[in-house]
Amino acid sequence: MKNRRILSIILVVLTVLSLTGCRKVYETHRPVKPVTANIVALKGPTGIGMVKVMNDIISLSDYVNTKFKIMTSPDTVVAGLLDKSITIAAVPTNLAAVLYNKTEGEIQILAVHTLGVLHILDKTGNIKSIKDLKGKTLVTSGQGSLPQYVLNFILSENGINPETDMEIVYKAEHSEVATLLLSGEADVVMLPEPFVSTVLNKDASINHAINLNDEWVKSAPDITLSMGCLVAQKSFIEEYKEEVDTFLELYEESIDWVLEQPYNAAPLIVSSGILDNEKVAESAIPNCNIVYIDAADAKDSLNAFFKFLYNNNPASVGGKVPDNGIYYER
Repeated sequence: MKNRRILSIILVVLTVLSLTGCRKVYETHRPVKPVTANIVALKGPTGIGMVKVMNDIISLSDYVNTKFKIMTSPDTVVAGLLDKSITIAAVPTNLAAVLYNKTEGEIQILAVHTLGVLHILDKTGNIKSIKDLKGKTLVTSGQGSLPQYVLNFILSENGINPETDMEIVYKAEHSEVATLLLSGEADVVMLPEPFVSTVLNKDASINHAINLNDEWVKSAPDITLSMGCLVAQKSFIEEYKEEVDTFLELYEESIDWVLEQPYNAAPLIVSSGILDNEKVAESAIPNCNIVYIDAADAKDSLNAFFKFLYNNNPASVGGKVPDNGIYYER
């Protein structure tokens, strides 16, 4: 009799568990075949911070596989986000605002991952301060994006009109600017890390003239220079919130690991196609200003930054300061 009672209890428990499992499948409407989240970073700090997670995982759950890619052109990333072929991407923060406005809220910020990384390099030995750029030719990249807006603001704050007091030549990619400096075709350039470390490692005659992050702090001490952030398709976030949160946890761990163990991160950075030299990768990491700040925690500083950009050039944020719907909250 006792054994029969135990058997009955076991059968009831198994029945409840079975029904619960079925209800979960029914309620979540998960697909039988996993979807693929296409995750993109640009060459540079964004790729460096993501290097561990992109080498460690192939899926976020039974329902979401991952595919990582390193790209060189922000325009390609924009196209992929607009046609939804890219699910999650590391982009300049102002571009996140532009995309949010352009898609009427279909792109959200997940986290901030990079602060100020811009520097002036000089082959002439004559550039000691921002004021020394007057009358000079400066070669850089990032026209129509954050590098241009940051540069123009700092120049203006130092009494230099970027349109009339000097010549600024824009190239398509950071790597092209670095090549021109190394070949002697350019004497003064603006570059971000890790391209700065790459150039200085190859030619000891090149001078690190100005840290533009320091110049920004002097000119706008109350506004954090948030250069890069992680964005995602809102539709994907809503459908796969647990997987998005999992990815953010892994991404934060990846950034922490890179910062704590640059000597171990360097080989992965090279094998992932982000940089081509382990020594440069290791030396660049401390200077890349890589961070992890959840969007909800970065809201106040980003709102101030977006307002600043809008006041200087409304087009830089897509014509209006984005509302708080741009920020994803876990």
